[in-house]
Amino acid sequence: MAAIALESSDPCQLDGLTLPNPGEADPGRRAQLRQALHQGQSGRDLLLAAETVKMTLTANPHLTEWRGTVGEMPVVVLRREFDSQILQPYVQRINREINLLLSTSGLLAEDVAQIWLTGETSHQPTLLNWLQQKFPQTERFALDETALASGLAVAPRYRHLLDLGRQQYSDYFLLYEICRLNPKTPFHVNRLLQQLQARGINIKTCRDRILDLLQGEMPRGLLPWLEPEGAIVAADPALGAELCRGRLFELETDGSYRPNVKKLQQLRAYLQTLLAQMQQSFEEPAVFPDLLVEGSP
Repeated sequence: MAAIALESSDPCQLDGLTLPNPGEADPGRRAQLRQALHQGQSGRDLLLAAETVKMTLTANPHLTEWRGTVGEMPVVVLRREFDSQILQPYVQRINREINLLLSTSGLLAEDVAQIWLTGETSHQPTLLNWLQQKFPQTERFALDETALASGLAVAPRYRHLLDLGRQQYSDYFLLYEICRLNPKTPFHVNRLLQQLQARGINIKTCRDRILDLLQGEMPRGLLPWLEPEGAIVAADPALGAELCRGRLFELETDGSYRPNVKKLQQLRAYLQTLLAQMQQSFEEPAVFPDLLVEGSP
């Protein structure tokens, strides 16, 4: 379908874009491509046609081709080309990820008893045939579109399945607490941990993540324009340059951490600006009160 958009007239103006590789996540390129397609009617027509092709060929395994139009241009998509150029790279990537998961878990394919499928793509005949070959002994169950959202909604009822320590003290909460301490001179880790513990934080459940923050691993999404999808996010020109470069803390030869005071101050102000536009607060850790389930004794 992208070849249609890249003809000489290039109505979607994709000539300057590097297209994502089929089957790969490639979030930055995909975000740029989707943004470019949404800028004009030709691009929106192309997106609609691509979705229609996928849904039609999924729902009708006997079809060998799809015929339609993109704008006023007639288009024919052969199933064999759809399978070889789109689905096969996707299946190959899933196969690599599953093999890695099995390897790290110490399991064999024969040890898998059930597979749960969600999303329209999971019902593609090509993918289902591969699953049957990869896991011939497993039971497969199809989940409806709301399954993930419903599962997240009821997850607090099953507290034994949750990592309460991580949920209670999010990376954003811990980072904000460190900013509130406002260290201005080099400090050792134990001193920082004692200060956080004095503020009521259960250090045992989050010590490793505090160390990660000190070593420069910031929470995902903190600065969206630096994420893989960041090509479509404009950096805020009002933010100080210090916030976007360098580390919050530098490890000294004696094992202490030297804070970047200016960056810490800018980061705290930045977090306060974010919080002013949200209902969420970092003033207190998340709490998980016992739930009274309706109908329970």
